[in-house]
Amino acid sequence: MFSPGAFISEFTSKKGRQIVFRLLSENDVPQLTDYINSLSKEDTFISFSDEKFDLEREKKIVSEWLELMRKGDMVTILSFHDQNLVSNASITRETRRAKHVGAVALSVKSGFREEGIGSKILELLEDAGRQMNLRMLELTVFANNDRARHVYHKHGYKEVGAIPEKILYKGRYIDEVIMFKRLVSAS
Repeated sequence: MFSPGAFISEFTSKKGRQIVFRLLSENDVPQLTDYINSLSKEDTFISFSDEKFDLEREKKIVSEWLELMRKGDMVTILSFHDQNLVSNASITRETRRAKHVGAVALSVKSGFREEGIGSKILELLEDAGRQMNLRMLELTVFANNDRARHVYHKHGYKEVGAIPEKILYKGRYIDEVIMFKRLVSAS
């Protein structure tokens, strides 16, 4: 369904930088490893902190993702500036009775945030979700990640609840907010 490495589109960020969006490929393992390690070291709004990923671990993860993409159960969109990875985003189809729902994951590298890249990626993910025949997208976000929550709200995501104190972030327990967006009208 989704061809690994396929070009999706180009975009000029708010800072005038050219951003290229394309699908994940096997060749992305080294850059993905560096990317995830930089986010982990930064201790940003992701589920792990100060963990170190190696090439073998990332290669296994990418292989699993590519298999899911071939089956039409996942899409992973990467963003590049001057051939350097600056964002990673995906939709993964839920299973069983929730096969009509896609779980969204999205991150943008430090130094490239607040440039409109996240907004553009959400548009691309929604298009991909429709191609996957999904009815809705869901995601979770740290309650104190105001920037991300603002972007999700701007794109029509609605908050439907929170799990109190689910996340330990920088020594404090933070709520995990649950959000969703319908891709088709409720029937």
